[in-house]
Amino acid sequence: MPYLDKVSADLSSSEHQILADQIAEQLNEVEAIPRQQILNIIELCGPEFARTMVDETIQIEGDGGLMLPDESRRRTRGGVFFYLVRQRIDRELKSRIYAMAKSQVDLNRPRMAPLVRVPFVWSERSNLIHQLSQSQGAWEDVKITLIGRPAQVDASHKDLVVTTMTHSARSATLPKGVPNPPETPTLYTVYMASKQWTKVEGALDDEEDVLIVDGICAFDAELQAIAVYAQSLTTRNLEAQKKREALKEKRSAARKAAGPEQNTSSRTEKAPRSKDRRSAVSSHFSAFDSSPVIAESTPVPSEINGIPAPVHQKLTELYASASLFRQKIASLQSKPTGQQFGLELTQKLLKQVEDEIAGIEKQYPAR
Repeated sequence: MPYLDKVSADLSSSEHQILADQIAEQLNEVEAIPRQQILNIIELCGPEFARTMVDETIQIEGDGGLMLPDESRRRTRGGVFFYLVRQRIDRELKSRIYAMAKSQVDLNRPRMAPLVRVPFVWSERSNLIHQLSQSQGAWEDVKITLIGRPAQVDASHKDLVVTTMTHSARSATLPKGVPNPPETPTLYTVYMASKQWTKVEGALDDEEDVLIVDGICAFDAELQAIAVYAQSLTTRNLEAQKKREALKEKRSAARKAAGPEQNTSSRTEKAPRSKDRRSAVSSHFSAFDSSPVIAESTPVPSEINGIPAPVHQKLTELYASASLFRQKIASLQSKPTGQQFGLELTQKLLKQVEDEIAGIEKQYPAR
């Protein structure tokens, strides 16, 4: 941790200012107060400390960034830098760096000219990209996910299945400032292993199911298309089934770990309630919610309010499932239209559960 009396003698005051300006540009900080805070960090903690914080900031940005505590969005690059600094200094040093910055900014002195940000014009992008390409980095990894239904596949080659699909991104929801993609559809050619395709081919007999491809991609200059090399294949329904089976196994493992006494009690635990439960639920169903837990030595009743115990247990599980599906639907509906993956399937599952509940209620009406 840097100390209060650690003032760098390596650089002069003017050199501190030059370094502060360079770091501010790297962090996209154009306001006077954040720039003054950066200068304070250099003067009080040393240039090397400041450079280290910048390096860590760039590394975090490359790994996907750092979210705000409320998970509403990613921190800005400058926000990540200042967050890292605050984690490594004590309270007194924080006060000298941050609290004093406002008073240190001389409103009468000439300020650095703010960075002029001009609107981006898509048709003029070639000049910008040409300039950037003069000195460019390289991505360590690029992955792509495709979701859709193939109309035709070619499985005539040994160990290989090929399909082609197009996509237009004009309806995508993008952050402010990001230009809208062109409406011209992009052609994707997908190369899949025969073993991968065999596992999903049957699931796609359901016309409402969709294929999900995860893989790497490269531009095919000859075809003027994006070539996708599949690493894994699944479908939306298979993914949902996999999650249900995993949940079932998890609950089964939990019951086994709880022991016989807990397993006996769990059969009579209160059923989860849903605020929007259908008004048709009979009064003797809801009465079960407040019933006491039966001890291990107490025999499990054959009937509860005139309903066979197994049927009552089944109804309890259906209520719980319906509640979970409704929560999932509400969560998906709160997302942008293009990101509501699984909404239609979840709505269908909820409808099936509600129909099953209605059938039981009809068979055992309230008395």
